[in-house]
Amino acid sequence: MMLYSSQSRMKTSQLESINVTINGVSTELRFAMKIGRGTYATVWKAENVDNDSVYAVKLIENKFSEAVCEAQKEAMMLKSLDSSYVACAYDCYEGDDKLAIVMDYFELGSLETIFKRQKS
Repeated sequence: MMLYSSQSRMKTSQLESINVTINGVSTELRFAMKIGRGTYATVWKAENVDNDSVYAVKLIENKFSEAVCEAQKEAMMLKSLDSSYVACAYDCYEGDDKLAIVMDYFELGSLETIFKRQKS
């Protein structure tokens, strides 16, 4: 099962927005703020320019080939799940230097963040 959009490759130099397909509709998402960062990826809160919908976009640098392979597997798994407790992946796009996964945005953050807050 391929997760990649049939649209042209995204351009990631000075990335401010991304054109994606969500539920069959072509949509422009504008990056609002960085909400997370790991060794291989950065996660951004992104807003639909046409309505109030909000998504999380995970950007993985292509120079980390092992991380890109793992992210592709993660995206395929998330796309196949149907749960209100797990972030849905809508699409995956490969650019010249990054892989982008468009997912549900959860206002409270990740499960890890929630658990850390509860322990405090």
